[in-house]
Amino acid sequence: RSTLFPYTTLFRSTPALLNRFVNEPSAEFANSIARHPAATPQLLQAVAGKVDRMGIRELVKHKATPIGALTVIAERMSRDPKGFDNYIVGELLARPELPGEALAAFAGRTESTLQGRLAAHRNTPVEVLERLAGPQTRTLWVYLAQNPSTPAALLERLARSDESGSRAAIASRADAPPSLLERLSEDSDLNVQSRALRNPSLPPGALDRFANASSWNTRLNIALNPSTSTSL
Repeated sequence: RSTLFPYTTLFRSTPALLNRFVNEPSAEFANSIARHPAATPQLLQAVAGKVDRMGIRELVKHKATPIGALTVIAERMSRDPKGFDNYIVGELLARPELPGEALAAFAGRTESTLQGRLAAHRNTPVEVLERLAGPQTRTLWVYLAQNPSTPAALLERLARSDESGSRAAIASRADAPPSLLERLSEDSDLNVQSRALRNPSLPPGALDRFANASSWNTRLNIALNPSTSTSL
């Protein structure tokens, strides 16, 4: 049979008819369900363990694919990390709801684009974020600095690094620890300093202290800070 046979046969099927084929052991049928526009989340979940690589591509881009099915695919990847191409990994990492245990399956990928997505994902486990903060992955530090799930201890490390992009990212965060913002407001890099001075979360004491600074740039940025009192 042609690999297109099930798809051409099932193309006009309703979810109820598709359900009759969901228990077929053949990846051919599973692939056809994975690419079918009428497939329900329940059907897509049922075929997640049966689809082959082409079916996985269809599954990860299907709008109805539930998070449980994506987790199954990620678990399959952890058992065969070289068997899945960058497109599949990229599509999975683009899902903001993907859980941490599924994201951990990608920790061994070395492609810079995929590592960047992993470093930026809010559900990436802390131990993976720590690993991505090593000296060999400096290009990822800016993603870690922007990630809302990066722990305070790691943010502290990045704020002390010589990577100005990472320091600037932290200086722009509304949830940055006040102590870091105060330090970055006196950073040697003017871009980092300006971002920290304009950050609404900069402590009031720092706003008062810098309001009469001798530096024109400092006074301007304090004036642009929405938290600055009109009396300053």
